[in-house]
Amino acid sequence: MDYGAHLGGVLGGTLMGLILLGNWPDTERLPRLRWLAAGMAAAGLIAALVTAAMVANSVIKLRHEVDLRAMLIPNSQLPRTDAEMKSQVESLAARYPRDPRPRLLRGLAMLDAGDSAGAERELRAGLADAEIMKNLLPPRVEVLLRTNLAIALYGNSQKAEARTIAVPVCQLDTAESRPMRVPLKSIGVCD
Repeated sequence: MDYGAHLGGVLGGTLMGLILLGNWPDTERLPRLRWLAAGMAAAGLIAALVTAAMVANSVIKLRHEVDLRAMLIPNSQLPRTDAEMKSQVESLAARYPRDPRPRLLRGLAMLDAGDSAGAERELRAGLADAEIMKNLLPPRVEVLLRTNLAIALYGNSQKAEARTIAVPVCQLDTAESRPMRVPLKSIGVCD
């Protein structure tokens, strides 16, 4: 908790007590401004309940993010070269089945081998997982999944769906996305 919040509570409570004592005649059993004290107490209780709810919500979100991060390959274990990728993709996919990156790598390998149907299956699953992990992964992962899924769909004669899948990539105009649009433009998926 914040020290400033504690200090504010002490000062506010002291001020409220002084106001009540200053307006409390010796002849009366209860202070005159007790309605003000009751209102301040109610406001304090509501503030405490709202704060507790916000803290609980933050803890739930943090726990969810921690659970999602546990499903991702740690950056230290990511393959650094194509050779490492090819040798490790199956074991990484087995250990981290919800991480979309091994699915992307498998899909790329299947595209290279001419297996558009297998690539489509892997890339679709990877894209679904990428949407779940959107806040934890770099945007490049989704762009690569969409680009290669559009290529696989095009190879499976699903040109309309390939265009739909590629729309976010085609609309991007960054230095990083431009090379990914080149193969999409060459097959007529991006205009």
